Amino acid sequence: MRLLRKSKKHESKLVLEEIIGLTAKNANGLASIASNGDCVYLAGCVVVVYNVESGDQSHLVVSSRMPKPLSCVAVLDSNGGVIAAGELGHQPAVLVWDCASRVLISELKVHQYGVACIAFSPDGKHLVSVGYPHDGYLCLWDWRSGKLVTKFKSTSSCSAISCVSFSSDARTFVTAGKKHLKIWTIVSSTRSISITGEED
Repeated sequence: MRLLRKSKKHESKLVLEEIIGLTAKNANGLASIASNGDCVYLAGCVVVVYNVESGDQSHLVVSSRMPKPLSCVAVLDSNGGVIAAGELGHQPAVLVWDCASRVLISELKVHQYGVACIAFSPDGKHLVSVGYPHDGYLCLWDWRSGKLVTKFKSTSSCSAISCVSFSSDARTFVTAGKKHLKIWTIVSSTRSISITGEED
């Protein structure tokens, strides 16, 4: 990371100019925005948005509080685009930014020890987040309103989920981990939305 020091009369501020390198431990720390050629990846507590063609780099970070290291990232490449990232550590959040303005639009908090993986539904209605094994919750969010739709205890230390992906019709999603695969169906009724799981 390279920091640029800017000074005003009696005030100095460090501004992040460029990041070199990444801290992605697996594919959950990488994403792309196909519509504009941006590559999105994690570097510590920063989401880096890098345009492959122009070489331009921009950064997303929480400025309202002390940022936490990030563990996963996902992109919704429609309606102007949205980027989400999951945090590590005690009481982490799933952070959601608007791609165009780079403004933080949601902080989704339920997990206790870290967010292992996240995914947007292709229709843009929902976001799924999966907590680390000691947390074990799978959460379905209405990310636009910041509301938790439902949560389900889905993992233990011996059945940790390592990735999640939606079907193209946004009605089902798949979670996978060591020696297991589970298909989840989103069930809508007039009163509520729930999820059901099926082992494969």
